[in-house]
Amino acid sequence: MVETTPRDGIHVFYRVPDDLDVSSLKRNIGAGLELVTDKITVAPSVKGGVAYKHFGKSFNEANLMPDWLMDLASNVATSGNTQNKRVPKYSIQQRWQMILDGFTEGERNNQAVSLAGYLLKVDVKANVAYEIIQKINNESSVPLPESEINTIFRSVYNAEKRRRLGGGL
Repeated sequence: MVETTPRDGIHVFYRVPDDLDVSSLKRNIGAGLELVTDKITVAPSVKGGVAYKHFGKSFNEANLMPDWLMDLASNVATSGNTQNKRVPKYSIQQRWQMILDGFTEGERNNQAVSLAGYLLKVDVKANVAYEIIQKINNESSVPLPESEINTIFRSVYNAEKRRRLGGGL
C-alpha cells in the first residue's frame, strides 16, 4: 500500500508480522527513511488543496513487512548503540540517491559494487538485485558497459555466497 504526499513524498505501508516485537526495531533507519509502528493516524488529509493519494490495497490488506526491511530496521546503529561491523562506504541515503539518479561518473564501479552487495546482504533475490543494478546503470548519465555490470555483479554475488558460508568477504 502506497500513498503520495502533497509535497511529492511517499509513504509505504506494510503489515507487521504477529510474532515481530516492533519495540526492538530502529525508528530512524536513514535520512528520509523512517519506520513508524505506532501512533499513526490514517485519515484522508489535504494540505494547500492537494490531497494524499492512495494506491494499492486497503490498509488492513497491506502486504507483510518484507524480511529485508526487518533486517534493515534491526541492524541500524542508534545513539549509545555502536555498530561493531564494517562501516559501509555509502550510507543508506546515498544508496537511495543512486537508485533515483543513477551511478555517478567516476564512482560507477564502487557504487554498483556497494549497492549490489547491500541488496544481496538484505536478502533481495539475486535476479531482482541484478535487474535493479542493470536498471540504475542504464539510467545513469554515463552507463557502464553491460559486460562490466555482469562482471561486477557476479563478483559481488560470489563474495556474498562465501560470506554466508562463513568464508568472509
